[in-house]
This record gives sequence, structure tokens and C-alpha cells, in this order.
Amino acid sequence: MKMKKIILTMILALTFFAFSKANYAERISPDWPKITITIEIGQLITCIPAWSICKIDIGAGLLAATAEAIPPGSGSGGGGGGSWVLSLPRENFARYYPAFLVKLDGKSTVTFEDSYTLPVEVQKALGAKKPLVIKENEAYPLKFENGEYVITFPL
Repeated sequence: MKMKKIILTMILALTFFAFSKANYAERISPDWPKITITIEIGQLITCIPAWSICKIDIGAGLLAATAEAIPPGSGSGGGGGGSWVLSLPRENFARYYPAFLVKLDGKSTVTFEDSYTLPVEVQKALGAKKPLVIKENEAYPLKFENGEYVITFPL
């Protein structure tokens, strides 16, 4: 009889512990990744001047920017499945790519001339489960806020 009480108490304790952990996990909001990247504008491989992305690397460089994952349902405009946002400081962009300011200034969307698949390390750093592709001639939402161009792409 005493053994039954001990076993029953252990089962109840384990059930309570598992339930409390599940509730705790639901209350925690995940941290969505934000990384610093370097972006180069130009045609793939040679990066000759063109309105395309030819290279993105993790880390700060000449045209440092940030890339940040945005959770689904946050109103980010990414189609409901989450998004990632590229933020480019206008000052740096104007310094390195002044001819392309007309593609961004005063616009609400932006398109690129060629498709670009982000490197796997950037994809992983943003927590994306599938390749991140910027598609040619697809209009992406663009905002200008706090001195930065903010472009939203679906995850």
C-alpha cells in the first residue's frame, strides 16, 4: 500500500512538472535572428554595375546592412509565413551606389534585374529552413525609415 502511494505521488509529480514546462514554453517568445551582412550590387560573378545583388556575406564591410527574421503574423507583409528584412543605411548606399538611388528613393516597392540565392550560412543564421531567394522582377515592399531602406522578403 505504501509503495502504491509513492508511485502515485511520483506519477502526479511528473505529470505536474511536464505540464508546467509546456505552459512555460508557450509563454516564451522566440528571439528572431538579426545579423550584420555586407551586400554588393552588380551582376553575379563579376559584380559589374547592374541593378542586381551579386554578393551577400555575413559581417560588416563597405556596404554594411542588417538582415533580420520576422515571425509569422507580425504584419510584416511576407505572406503569413514569416519574412526577413534587409535594412540598408541610405548614407552608405549613396556613397557606394549613387547611380542606383533612383531605384529606391521615394518608392514603395523594389525589384531586381536578376535572381539571387542567399548563401547557406546567411539562410541558417536567419533560421530559414529553405533557401532564401530574391527573385528577378518581383516587387518587394520597400520603406524608408530612420535613415534606412527597409526591404521585406518572404521566408
